[in-house]
Amino acid sequence: MPQTSPVHNQLVAQQESHRDYWSWFDNYLKAIIGIAILGGQITFTLIVSDIADPETLNNGTAAVFKKETVRLLIAISWLFFTCTLGVAVIISLLFNGDSRFAGVFGWVVTFLLNFLPVGAFLLLSLATAAYVPIVGWIGTGFVAIFAFSVLYFWIFGW
Repeated sequence: MPQTSPVHNQLVAQQESHRDYWSWFDNYLKAIIGIAILGGQITFTLIVSDIADPETLNNGTAAVFKKETVRLLIAISWLFFTCTLGVAVIISLLFNGDSRFAGVFGWVVTFLLNFLPVGAFLLLSLATAAYVPIVGWIGTGFVAIFAFSVLYFWIFGW
């Protein structure tokens, strides 16, 4: 039985690690596409429907945001979900497990795929604050903590 060299074993291990990463990234893209489709569909439905005025639901007390501002927050959230979907679909179509994806281009795409959906959820939690302030502000806090955690791990790694 021929003996393999340590260099050969190291190359095989690198190829396995490379293949595992691209398999994970492909599944990550599928999850992001699903989130973007669902979020875009829900927010678009809210944009084209007549939403209630937050001041009428808060027993006459001043709402955090006016109806027009809530609609704008939801519309920008829809835009973020749509941009996320576009970037994820284009990357998944161009995706072939090539190492050329690494580097600056990979950092930019990963940044967009991580922060566009988080931004969309942040805007939706702000829109929720106009109707049910305590729930909206708690949601905003959780999304902000999540966003800072993602930023930390994106910059410094695991």
